[in-house]
Amino acid sequence: MEQALKRPSSYNALKKLLKMKNLYTLMQLDDFASIEEVKKKRNEFMKNIHPDKVEGDSPFHNELAANINLAYETLGNVAKKEAYDKELMANQAEREKNEILSAVNHVQAQQTAMLKEENTKLKSNNTVLKVLAGILGFGVLIALFSNNKK
Repeated sequence: MEQALKRPSSYNALKKLLKMKNLYTLMQLDDFASIEEVKKKRNEFMKNIHPDKVEGDSPFHNELAANINLAYETLGNVAKKEAYDKELMANQAEREKNEILSAVNHVQAQQTAMLKEENTKLKSNNTVLKVLAGILGFGVLIALFSNNKK
């Protein structure tokens, strides 16, 4: 029989355990839901997944119940919820900043590629003009360009 997850003794241990999880998402709530919403959702979950209410010993249900309880320990406590919400906001702001920077870098890379392509075309055109100047003579080119501008 598998052992149930051990409960961390502090908020920092909880953060480490669930580092990759958004506690609100885990509880199927919108970010920054109220404590009342958190309590209501926890009770709904426990009615359906509590180990005493599920037939047989289900490691999945045990783990889910443990994670819901861990999330509730943070989101159901005013001080811990405030700290978690602050951290969540900072993480969201950091993610948004990184997404914007990534988009800017992508646009800059596209612009750089376009500029390189234009530069290559200009160099090619310059080479053609030099060849023509060598063949026709410089005076003929000046006459051609001055006639085209009129």
